[in-house]
Amino acid sequence: MHVDVNKIKDNPLNVEVYGKIVPSDIDTLIESINQLGLLQPLIITKNNTLISGHRRLACLRKLKIKKAECIVKDIEDEEAIVFIIESNRQRVKTARQQLNEATYLFEYYGNQQGKRNDLTGDYIITSGKVRDKVAEDLGTSHNTIGRLLYIEEHYPTLIDEIGKEITLNQAFKEVRQIVGKDKLSKAGKTYIKNGKIKKVQTNSYVIYNQSCEDMNQVADRSVQFIFSSPPYHLIRDYGVPGCIGEDASLDVYLDRMMKVMEECWRVMRDDATMFLVYGDKYQNGSMLMSPERLIIKMIDYGFKLKNI
Repeated sequence: MHVDVNKIKDNPLNVEVYGKIVPSDIDTLIESINQLGLLQPLIITKNNTLISGHRRLACLRKLKIKKAECIVKDIEDEEAIVFIIESNRQRVKTARQQLNEATYLFEYYGNQQGKRNDLTGDYIITSGKVRDKVAEDLGTSHNTIGRLLYIEEHYPTLIDEIGKEITLNQAFKEVRQIVGKDKLSKAGKTYIKNGKIKKVQTNSYVIYNQSCEDMNQVADRSVQFIFSSPPYHLIRDYGVPGCIGEDASLDVYLDRMMKVMEECWRVMRDDATMFLVYGDKYQNGSMLMSPERLIIKMIDYGFKLKNI
């Protein structure tokens, strides 16, 4: 059916999710509609509120076209957001728009228990599968949604830079580093005893339980004491493919160990001490002198050996 363009109402949800339409969004589309007409009808509700075709409607208004072919859908107000997002599934979106879509869908499925009509049939989504459904609806992955939500929680101003100055993966990595450093700086300052938070001295210890080949979450010259017993070369299988100790040659293994030592050097204070529990092994009837080889590399780098 054809509807008077002036009677078609914009849906405020579209602006909230995708932002206002600017001239650059519709320049090419205006030219196409001017030459070929409206190739795809608008989708509206019974009260003439637009569901799909917001950019097309903006073009029609710009061209001062009075009538538009429309398809009328019987859609409840609370379900409008699902149809709006579905109609924009193939659209190229910014990180902010993807985040807005995910946020609205999480709210929708949480409030409506996943009931959805006229799109894929009626069904109920359990709470454990909400993220599955949101990812499916958006045609994206769990990782993308999770990383956008994480960045929005901890560093929201970075969302609008994704795709411009930085990729999503780079942004996620940087925010994790910022959050990690903040957690480490706060760790050890309080503890819980008998259900109450107790304060302790600010120089309390923190156990860094991650790979030390890259301790980017730890600030320079912030660590007073390091105790480590690194994996020995080809002695034990730790069940982690590619971990230190599984290197085919001793030279490669020692190079990787020095990466760890260099990171330790970076984070150690001037008054810091390191205890390194380190063993050797026999090969072809002879000890490899692996500890001594590493010690020489460490001394050459700047470490001072106190005992062996």
